This record gives sequence, C-alpha cells and structure tokens, in this order.
Amino acid sequence: MNVSIQQLKSHLSHYLRLANEGESVVVTSHDKPMAIIEPFYKETRVMPDIPLVKWADGKPRLTRSCTEPPKIEGESLSDWIVCNR
Repeated sequence: MNVSIQQLKSHLSHYLRLANEGESVVVTSHDKPMAIIEPFYKETRVMPDIPLVKWADGKPRLTRSCTEPPKIEGESLSDWIVCNR
C-alpha cells in the first residue's frame, strides 16, 4: 500500500495499525517511494542467505575457563556454546 507523507501524518495510527496487522506501507513523496513501514515481526520474513557462523566440523572443545570473562575479540563460538549450554 502506498501513502503520501501528508496522509501518513494525518492518519499515522491507522497506518501503524495496518503494519501491525501485517501490511507493508510505502511512504511516498511526489509519487516517489521514500520509506517503508513494515510489521516488526513478519511471518513471511526470510533470513538472508548469508552465513553468519561457520562450523569447522569436529567436537567443540573448551579453550578457556568458563569463569573467565569472554574476550572482546577472538573468542571461539565453540567456547561460547560450551560455557552457555
């Protein structure tokens, strides 16, 4: 659904309600898309096809004590999993 900025300003709660019900609202200015208002949780949303974590195979093994604070950089995912299970 497309809505002008002026319409959006005049009826903001209506368009937010539509978005909450699953509708995407395209905000336009002079008939050109400017922004999209989408539901916060959308059932049809698909995760991007970008690997966020890669598993290097094998069994995770702990390389630090679970009582030590994690390092800002360099902590392995397997250490985090073992300490937080």
